[in-house]
Amino acid sequence: RADERYVWNKQMVLPLSSQAGVSTRWFSPILSGFVQMLDFHPPNAPSTGSSPPLALLLIARRSCRRAGTRYNARGVDDDGETGNWVEIEQLVKLRRPIAGKDGTVGPGWVSLVQVRGSAPIFWEQNSQLQGVVLTRGSHLGAVAFAKHHEWLKAEYGDVFYVNLLSQSMAKQETEGIVGSAFQGVLKMYKDIKHRSIDFGAFVTGEEARFDRELMQVAGEVSREL
Repeated sequence: RADERYVWNKQMVLPLSSQAGVSTRWFSPILSGFVQMLDFHPPNAPSTGSSPPLALLLIARRSCRRAGTRYNARGVDDDGETGNWVEIEQLVKLRRPIAGKDGTVGPGWVSLVQVRGSAPIFWEQNSQLQGVVLTRGSHLGAVAFAKHHEWLKAEYGDVFYVNLLSQSMAKQETEGIVGSAFQGVLKMYKDIKHRSIDFGAFVTGEEARFDRELMQVAGEVSREL
């Protein structure tokens, strides 16, 4: 059974599938997402002539709820759904045992799930040239965020929030407003783990520095875990 959150043709088939005697097995769920699998040979691993010791698998799927173009689907709604929600699972298959600095691991699968979405508060921005407008106050925003957070915990377990909005002075009227409002909501919860990282300040996009910069971001996050 497909997760309805990610079934994009649900509304199309519902008039038929809801009729008595019509089985849902006749309808194929349509998803919006990405899947890719690659073999990987670690640089320092000895070559054995057999298949590479690692297989990397990436699976991403986009929610059909509160979906839309960049300036038409922002923030959270009353049901706790955030704009342009994507679930990403990164899997590594160890085909044979691999020795590491902490001992030998494998064979088997290792998985990491990340999710992303628009900042879960009520806000709008009509265009890149205009500022951000907070459409509801902190108390109403907290109600919607509570629904969002409770669903996350029920679906994934413990949650760690990473706020990647810019903290630069040049973006105080846009990302700065959203980031401050989001931090205000997070402060209402003493048990929520979170970290703010100015992603734009860390990652320049230059190919020669990209891996090193991403490792800096990962290090900032891991120190909080």
